[in-house]
Amino acid sequence: MFATPALGGFIKMKTLLLTALFAVGVIFSCQAYTANDPGQTISSDGSYADTTAALAYVAAKKQDGWVMSVGSPGGSYVWTNTVTIAVTNIFTFQGASPTNRPTITFGASSYSAGFNVCAKNGKVVTFKDFILTDVGGGPGNWLLGLFGEGVCFRVSNVKWVNVNANNAAWVGSINSDTIGGPYGVFDHCELAASSGSFYGIFVIDNGCQIHNGWTRPMTWGTTNAVYFEDCSAHAQKAILGRAMVDGFGGARVVIRNCNVTNYSIGFHGSQSGAGDSTLQTEIYNNNIFCNDTVNGMSYIFWQRGGTGVIFSNTVAESVSQLISSGIWKFSVECASAANWQAEQCARQLIYTNDYPAPQQVGRGVVNGAEGTVPIYIWGNSVPGTYYGQSLLGYGDGDQQFIQQGRDIFTDGTVMPGYTPLVYPHPLVTSAPPVTITTVSTGGSSAGPHPPSNLLAAPPVNQ
Repeated sequence: MFATPALGGFIKMKTLLLTALFAVGVIFSCQAYTANDPGQTISSDGSYADTTAALAYVAAKKQDGWVMSVGSPGGSYVWTNTVTIAVTNIFTFQGASPTNRPTITFGASSYSAGFNVCAKNGKVVTFKDFILTDVGGGPGNWLLGLFGEGVCFRVSNVKWVNVNANNAAWVGSINSDTIGGPYGVFDHCELAASSGSFYGIFVIDNGCQIHNGWTRPMTWGTTNAVYFEDCSAHAQKAILGRAMVDGFGGARVVIRNCNVTNYSIGFHGSQSGAGDSTLQTEIYNNNIFCNDTVNGMSYIFWQRGGTGVIFSNTVAESVSQLISSGIWKFSVECASAANWQAEQCARQLIYTNDYPAPQQVGRGVVNGAEGTVPIYIWGNSVPGTYYGQSLLGYGDGDQQFIQQGRDIFTDGTVMPGYTPLVYPHPLVTSAPPVTITTVSTGGSSAGPHPPSNLLAAPPVNQ
């Protein structure tokens, strides 16, 4: 017969065993996340608590190269607070599957943002493989915020669905930073509106409080910009002002190889731009389509300050004259007789006394200060509109500020010395295995293709 040990002895033996297991590292944590330190991988169960705990674990490691997976393939999770990704090392934060992406729904509560990513110059944070949405009363500002300096982020294979927040995503800080950024790329991403278009992605550049973005050199064809590449934006109805991409505050933006349906693109000037206008835009090789026969679209692209290039785009409409006012629209804030008061200007600017207007269309950075840098438009395939391809000003005062051959060239002239950045973007090391929703533009069945003349261009140090 075997004697039954006393209860106290059993507890003592169990305590000694657990102590030994902890000592040799067999038992790590009561958290649900699993971490593999040698492989630098970690997985959360998809809950808010477990995901934030896993992020804290990675941040404490202070190592480059960690990859964190969230949830399960096709999983659905509801969060009601902000998740801050404050990993200042090279880091990948991804959904559990690129082809069966988990969905994060930000629920109703009192908070301003879904995700906030705080990255460091040269330490790229990759955010990928999610479907993001929210409900009314969820985050007030955005579902994804990106902050940092220099080239520091990649957002890939992310789909935003029927967003209620002010923006699907926000890039940059209204601050006094003297280092440009944050720069990076959105690739193979999608804005999907089942009804009217929602507010897309808003871009600003660091330092707009001290106008720093308008003192740093132009960065044409370099990685020092925010890129939208091989992305899609589509809505059933076009709602004026709800742009796929918008910006101000010295923003430097490139939109290329994208498919856009019933969405506009627009950029603010200095009066509506938190103290600084958008600085630089590069819009090329996109397919843009309007088939909203109820609302139509008054324009495809609207820029109210700064400079840019627009070339090799295809614009189409399902019915003639759905795009009513002009394909490419340009205006000067505070110079229109009908609009200067609504723009909250101190007074109307008058040509020629006030030319050039501050940071107006056709202006950029020359030798560290504001100077003439014209806009160039060439090689686009567009339908006819009442006002032609390009609408220059409202026609009641500001049109004289935007003159052909001085502030803008729409006659087919190519910007001298311009070369686009190599395609794909250097941060796009691999494309996700997903199909982006597209709508036929009535032309060739193929989607947009990279231009054949893309060459590498080195970044400009800032």
